This record gives sequence, C-alpha cells and structure tokens, in this order.
Amino acid sequence: MGISFHIRRTAQVRETLSVREHIESLYEGLTGDVLRPLLPAGEPVIDRWYIGDEFCANRLPSPAAAREFVRLAGLAGMGLNLLTPVLTDDQIDSVAPVLECLGEASSPAEITVNDWGLLFFLREHFPRLPIALGRLLNKGFKDPRLGSPEKVLAAGDADRVFLEHATFDQPRFREKAAALGVHRLERDLMPYDPRTAFDVGPLAVSVYFPFGYVTTGRVCWPSTFAPGREADFRPPLACGRICEGRPLALRHPDAAFPLRQSGNTIFYLYPEEITARLLRSAGEGGLRLVYQGAAL
Repeated sequence: MGISFHIRRTAQVRETLSVREHIESLYEGLTGDVLRPLLPAGEPVIDRWYIGDEFCANRLPSPAAAREFVRLAGLAGMGLNLLTPVLTDDQIDSVAPVLECLGEASSPAEITVNDWGLLFFLREHFPRLPIALGRLLNKGFKDPRLGSPEKVLAAGDADRVFLEHATFDQPRFREKAAALGVHRLERDLMPYDPRTAFDVGPLAVSVYFPFGYVTTGRVCWPSTFAPGREADFRPPLACGRICEGRPLALRHPDAAFPLRQSGNTIFYLYPEEITARLLRSAGEGGLRLVYQGAAL
C-alpha cells in the first residue's frame, strides 16, 4: 500500500518512517482486531510528499524551502504535492516563485488548489503544473454534534441523502472540473457518510486520513496567545507559526468524534471502523491516501 505523507519542514522527512506507530497512538485503547490487521506489517511505502497547507497561507513554504523539497524528493524518488489555501491577489503573487521552482522540477509537482483564482492563475501562467481540487471546495455537512454515525444511519432516506452528499459527488461538477484541466479530486470523509470508495469517472481521487476537517477560518485563535496582545481574534501582521506541532484537544458534550484544533482549523478523528474500511479500500487500488496525522 502506497501512502502520501504531509510534512511541513524538510527536517520531518525522517518522520515518514513512523506512520504505523503514530496511527496506533492516535487510536490507543481502541485499536484492536478491527484496525490492526489492516496496518502494514512493516512501515507503509511512502511514495509522495505533500508540502504546504490548505488552510493557512503563513504555512506555505518559502522559495528556498521549496527548492530543498524538490532536491530531497528527487534523491528519494518521491512525488510532490503543494497544498495551497484560499489566497488573496497579493498572496497569489507571492507564491508564484514557489510555483516556478516546482514547475522546474524534473517531474512537476501537483498543485492542490482550494481557491478558484489560483486555479485560473495556474492555467494561464503555469499550464505544465498538474492541478488537483482540494477538500475545501468539497462542501458537505460536517457538524460533529449531530450524534453517533449509527444514529444517523438509522435516519430516513431524505436525511441520509443530505448528510452523505458532497460537492464532488455531483456529475456536472466533475465534468466542469475536468473541462478546467483538473485531473484529481482531494477530499476527506464526511462524518456521517459511510463510503470510503468513490466513483468519479476519469478523475483520480485522494482521501486524507485519519483526520477530516470540520471548519476553518481566516482568523487564527492560537495566534492570539502571544503575550502583550491588546485584543483576541485580531489578525496579526506577522505570524510566528506558534500553532505548528501544538494541536489542542477540544471537548464538546455532543461531539460524536474526538476533536482537535490546529491553527485556524478544527479537525475530527475518523472512527476506528471507518479508518479500517478506508485502508481496505486503498488496498484494493485506485485510491491515494494522504496521511496528515503528524502534520497537525
């Protein structure tokens, strides 16, 4: 089973060797006969690195870091994906040097876009770079306070259609995406959708695990933790990326899933049975898994 691995810094390259241990630690006390047999006997094969971030422009790599990622990926025989968030016009201009670096690699990196403006910018200025649509563009119901998945599965057909539906499931949307030069759709699993396999026609599919995201925003709560700030929830002029490597465990009395906050985004941990089913689907082929657990 090949797995793509999300890393933020070149120093994290060595952490790609600890996927199995990290998965088991996330499900400590839960992992047993359901999930453990589906984990590779050894470490899974890492065949692609995901860099950047789909939620925060401050987490994008610098041009120098991008060049180092390209160098290391070439030495290791890895593919590369650059995750990009919603961007302002100025931010699109500032990321152009990074795109140039990735476009000059012997095997051009894929660019995962979560911003329609960046998609059209890429088509005009970097037509050689392969484009994937990111999971922020895949809208669906994600509120974890609804109750257990078992309770939702017992709901009526109309309710299930609403809860299990997402943008990427629309055939007309997929046709339009293909017409725009998109070759891949990247998604996480909706909390109340039992599917772990997706038929999207000619487009390829990536699924992030073991976390999906609930919601995100432009204002980052952890960035207000620095001393001396006059008011919370005020976007800082500069960011020291204090959130990196410091996820916060969140609690809510009605939450059906474990929750974490990383920077400006709240995530939910897939139930053990869903993660096991996802690993089984990937093992049957045709599905790229993106392991993001160590990057929160």
